[in-house]
Amino acid sequence: MSRYEEVLSNYSPCFDYHHTGLNLADATLFIACAMSLSVLLIKKHVEDGKEITPILEQNDGSIW
Repeated sequence: MSRYEEVLSNYSPCFDYHHTGLNLADATLFIACAMSLSVLLIKKHVEDGKEITPILEQNDGSIW
């Protein structure tokens, strides 16, 4: 058992500090990403009045 697990096991189940911190970190990261994406205008590229749709191809080494 690591020192980290020892410290966590000493807390009472009534006061679950570990999971509260994880929830707070997860929510903070989600809000930061959502706020960053909210200021971007994401749309297709327009060239000569036509929208260009990228061709999706799977290459060696890519995860799809």
